[in-house]
Amino acid sequence: MKSSYDIETPAYTLFNVPSDHSQRRVAFIIGAVLALITLLSVPFAQIELPKNNTYLPTLLGAVVCFEFITVFVLYSQFRVNRLPLTLILCGAYLYSALMTLMYLLTFPGFFPPNSIRVGAQTAELLYALWHVGFPLAILLYTMMAHRLERVSLTRRQSLWGTVLVGLGVTGMVTLIVYWAIVYEPHIPILMDHGKVTDLFTYGFALPILLLSAAALVSYYRLTRGSTVTSSWLCVALLATMLDVGIVLFGGSRFSLGWYVSKFDTFIFSNVVLGGMIYEFTRMYVKMTDLYEESRVAQQTISEQNNIIERMLASSHEGITMCDSRGRVLFANGRFEELFGRPLSVGESLEFYCEGMKLLGGETLSGSIRAYLNGRQAAIRELVTIQNETNGEACYYEYYVNPITGDNGATFHGHLFAFGNRTETVRKAHYDELTGLANRRYIREWLERRASQESGLSGPYAVLFLDLDGFKQVNDTLGHEMGDRLLQEVADVLRRCIGDQGIAGRWAGDEFVIVVERFEQVRELEQLADGVITSVRGIQTIDGSPVHVSGSIGITVVPSSGEEASTLLQQADQAMYKAKASGKNRYCFYGLSA
Repeated sequence: MKSSYDIETPAYTLFNVPSDHSQRRVAFIIGAVLALITLLSVPFAQIELPKNNTYLPTLLGAVVCFEFITVFVLYSQFRVNRLPLTLILCGAYLYSALMTLMYLLTFPGFFPPNSIRVGAQTAELLYALWHVGFPLAILLYTMMAHRLERVSLTRRQSLWGTVLVGLGVTGMVTLIVYWAIVYEPHIPILMDHGKVTDLFTYGFALPILLLSAAALVSYYRLTRGSTVTSSWLCVALLATMLDVGIVLFGGSRFSLGWYVSKFDTFIFSNVVLGGMIYEFTRMYVKMTDLYEESRVAQQTISEQNNIIERMLASSHEGITMCDSRGRVLFANGRFEELFGRPLSVGESLEFYCEGMKLLGGETLSGSIRAYLNGRQAAIRELVTIQNETNGEACYYEYYVNPITGDNGATFHGHLFAFGNRTETVRKAHYDELTGLANRRYIREWLERRASQESGLSGPYAVLFLDLDGFKQVNDTLGHEMGDRLLQEVADVLRRCIGDQGIAGRWAGDEFVIVVERFEQVRELEQLADGVITSVRGIQTIDGSPVHVSGSIGITVVPSSGEEASTLLQQADQAMYKAKASGKNRYCFYGLSA
């Protein structure tokens, strides 16, 4: 289980939506009218009315349907908030629904004679046990409230809890009905020729009435009807109390009191459901109004920040709202399309973005952490992800902004957005012939790396490669074969570099390799040797023999801060030293050839 202290923004359900004054007033009026009708019936409760064989099946059939629908609605709320207290209410209404159905099926005269063997006392016992179950569940709710109000189940615990409550309630009802039918001869006389006995009145009805009153008082003291659900549940508890109370005065079946009690039962079954459906309708209207208001708010934010404007304008972007610690409060369905897996509410965005890198080599998780800790302002960056299938890089534009109130003081969360920019980036940052990064991409990468704080990045290196013998291939075999040679070299660089860094075509037969991180200079030497050997190994192009090699210049950058132009110039100078020393080799900048 997890404590609700760990949940910064609780799930929005009818169990935590405050009831306003008008809602409580309507609930009070309905409860008062129900009580008034019942109390006015007391003096006339024993008046015998005509027996109506369709009244009870029609009314209780509707009651069963309403109660099962209430179970469904309550359970839908439980699936959102996963609170054990909500599950207790689901179990209470499930018990009431099943017991109502069993009472109806065992009521004398419901089935034709001899079609089912049900004794005369079975229905009355089921009536008593039906009405004792719900207030007991509410008393259990009030006793466990302080222990469970801050407890939220995990998805797995919610599933097991649902199974246990469903099977437990169903099993309990089954045992009660079995016992009431099989052992009916041993049940004391509760109903004698249609009239309730003193045993039923004082041994069952009166204790149940007191129990229902205690449940109503304790639940109201706990909740004060402060939420939508609790205000209507108070009315339901009042209805079930009045149901049992009027039976005390009616004294027999088909009396005025008996008919009024069934009316109270009908109110009990649908008042919570009706209240919740009404609130759902209000919520829908509010959501519609909020949607219209949010469109205006979004336009205002868009004018201040073109990042959010682009995010809202694109329906294909992954958009998520996070709390101050980076946990997801809302996420649209685009994340699975973009990254192959969904982003769930409650998940850490930082953890979700593990393995993603910014254009400058910094991890996206580190950037998100720096932003949330206040060490980095709202940004827009390119994120790279290596495709596991073909090894190609995919690019996503990532941007984030805080969401605040009109006065700038009220904080609502952080808005993150991700848009697929792979095709755009490839056109703008990749060489059309070789598929490698172009000089613009390399320069931007170096500029971003140079702007990072030294403590956030380690040493990196720039390698400048120039082909030896390329001009001869162009002159003798033609430019088309020269282009094919450049493509072969590009394949060589991709194989040699792997995930160590980035390879790009600078110009003509010149290439740049950026090694994002390394531990020892020996790693750079091994990489340069591998590239030179592999380039030398290109013997033929489309069947035509070629003789090429490579000269590499290397500059090592201890930390961030060096300008891109300086690094490229240093690597270029080291490459010319390698050429001057006989070609087909590498040289480090600052060291003799």
